[in-house]
Amino acid sequence: MERGWADYDRRWEWSDFPSPKRNLSLPAWEGQNLSGKSIVISAEQGLGDQVMFGVVIAELLKQCPKKVRIEVQAKAVPLFKMWYPDCEISDWKIDREIDSKLEAEFDFHAPMATVCRYLMSSFAAINNLSRRKIRLAESDKKMMLGEFYDKYPLRIGLSWRSGAIDGERVSGYMNVNLCEAIIKSLPDWVGFVVVQYKFHDSEREILEKYPNVFIPTEDLFEDLVANGKYCGACDVVVSAPTLVVQLSGLFGVQCLTWGTENSWVNLGCERSPWFGTILQIKHQSNMSKAAMVSRICTLLKNSLGALDGRGRKGSEICSTTT
Repeated sequence: MERGWADYDRRWEWSDFPSPKRNLSLPAWEGQNLSGKSIVISAEQGLGDQVMFGVVIAELLKQCPKKVRIEVQAKAVPLFKMWYPDCEISDWKIDREIDSKLEAEFDFHAPMATVCRYLMSSFAAINNLSRRKIRLAESDKKMMLGEFYDKYPLRIGLSWRSGAIDGERVSGYMNVNLCEAIIKSLPDWVGFVVVQYKFHDSEREILEKYPNVFIPTEDLFEDLVANGKYCGACDVVVSAPTLVVQLSGLFGVQCLTWGTENSWVNLGCERSPWFGTILQIKHQSNMSKAAMVSRICTLLKNSLGALDGRGRKGSEICSTTT
C-alpha cells in the first residue's frame, strides 16, 4: 500500500494525465496534524473520482482543522455542500487574485488523492476510516417519486454506462438491454428507477414501455444532487462502474456493480475501500457481457427470495456478496 501510493504521486509527471495540477504557493500537506491549521484540498480527475476521494475528508476533519476549503468541479459544488457543510466549498479554477488570498489565509494545500495517500496508508487505516453519508428521509423519497413510491415499495435503480461511450472503459459498460433483462427477470411488483445520466431517446423509448419503471424528468448529468437523491430513493442500485456507484455509496444504498479483478480503485482490498455498501462482481478483462447480465439477474432473484413486495426493507436486497 505504501509503495502504491508513492508511485501514484508520479501521476503529475505523466504528460497525458487528464487533470491539470493546482499550483498554490503553499506548503504541501504530507500528513501533518492539522489541529488549528487550515488546508486547501483540490479536486482531480473525474466527478466519480472526486466523490470517491472525498470520502477521506471526514477522517481529516477529526483532526479539528481551523478551516478546510474543498475545490471541486462546478457541478459537484452543491453535492459537496450537502456532504460537508462545515467546510468551504468552491469550484476548481485558476485565478491569481483568488489564489493570492488563499496563499495568505491557508497553511497547506493537497490534491484529493494525496489526502487519501496519508489517511488510507494501510488496510487497518481503511477499515477504521470515518465516513459521512447523506441519508434521505422516507418523506423525501415519497416527494420525489410520488405515487410510484407507494405502488412500488421495493425499488431497484438502473444505470448501465457512462455518459461518454469511448476509451478503454467502454468494455466494462452495458447497454439498455441489461435493464430489460433485469426488469423481465423479476416480479412485476418490483419498481425500477432510472439513475442513468445522459441517456438517449432510443433508450428512453425501450424503458417507457414498462409501467414499473420511473424515469426522472431532471437532467441527472447536470444535477448531481438529484442523481444522488434518486439513488438514495432506491433499495439497491445496479450500475456499471461509473459515478453512479459512488453516488449510491454516498447516499447509503447498496450498489451491485462489476469490475476487473485488478482494478486500481479497490486498492488491493477484497471489498470497496470507499463505501461498504458497494458489492462488486470481479471479472476478467475479456468478460462475456451476456454471462454478466445473467449473473446479475440470478443474484437479484436469489436475493429477493420469498419477498412479497409489500413494504420490505432494502437491507434484504443483495444480502449475498459476490
